Amino acid sequence: MDAMSPWPALIKRLRFLSCLKQSELAQQLGVDQGTVSRWERGVYVPDIPVQRVLRDMLQKLEPHIKPEVMEQMPVRVLLYDLREPGRLDCCSMPVAKDYEMDVRTMRQCNLEPLWTQSVRHMFEDICSTDEYKTSEIAMVKAVIFRISQKWYHITAMPLYASNQMMFTAAETAPPAGLSKDQCLVKIFTADELVS
Repeated sequence: MDAMSPWPALIKRLRFLSCLKQSELAQQLGVDQGTVSRWERGVYVPDIPVQRVLRDMLQKLEPHIKPEVMEQMPVRVLLYDLREPGRLDCCSMPVAKDYEMDVRTMRQCNLEPLWTQSVRHMFEDICSTDEYKTSEIAMVKAVIFRISQKWYHITAMPLYASNQMMFTAAETAPPAGLSKDQCLVKIFTADELVS
């Protein structure tokens, strides 16, 4: 299992945003529920034709996400405006709890002064790439140390036709060989997501 594979997080995000159970997504894709479960656990990767379908489903769905929906998500989700790194457009309740703030108060809040060095490095790494400068980023996978004093796997995707990037964070074990000031970042282009 590749911890930096984008597919487990992509599939979970798609199911949450479209309110689909594993069995319902499986039916739409012509596979069984166990296959979707294995994709979400990172045991298997979807075949290339299925990857294209999943990517297209997300592209159609994500521009219509409302802040109220994102705020209710049970997972750590942050929506940043990439024109002004640090400015949070909205986030989910678990994130607000990490920052000890109200979820609505966090809208349009600048979190950059509160970033750990690891988070700062992640944003610098993303913004310094050619893919960022040419708007070719399809997904970012990262491992960072966050304000909650815990390590997180991060999956981030730009929302199509906007200057926003949605970050999803899931707690993970401390990675070997990485200090709290460092991060691990892998950037995928659209072509790499279906390879």
